[in-house]
Amino acid sequence: MKYSALLFDFDGVIAHTQPVMKQVLWKFFSEKNLDVAESEYEKDAWASKSLDQVCESLKIHHSIILEVGELRKNIWEGQRALFTAGLESDPSLIPLLEYAQKSNIPVAIGTNSARQRVEWVLELMKID
Repeated sequence: MKYSALLFDFDGVIAHTQPVMKQVLWKFFSEKNLDVAESEYEKDAWASKSLDQVCESLKIHHSIILEVGELRKNIWEGQRALFTAGLESDPSLIPLLEYAQKSNIPVAIGTNSARQRVEWVLELMKID
């Protein structure tokens, strides 16, 4: 099969970041004494939402008002610590990226994550 380009989603494909995100979100909720059920993460597909959308969902379903900047700031250090402890990706990712590079196939990443976060995780994972 001949490819003209490859487009990857970042969270969940390039890096399995969602378990980390869920863990740091509920740590934040617990520290702030916010009553949010963990089952909402899967039920409302939070893994596919931006932090803006998570804040909107909290506002609608719980009358919890959080600014996305506040949430991002409060969970970033937890994410960094867990990411540094080890992130996984699909074992076939690196060989596929190497194939694309050798074959001059352009590669792009689509994400709703902050660019700084994506670049930091890529560097951490040694993906150039």
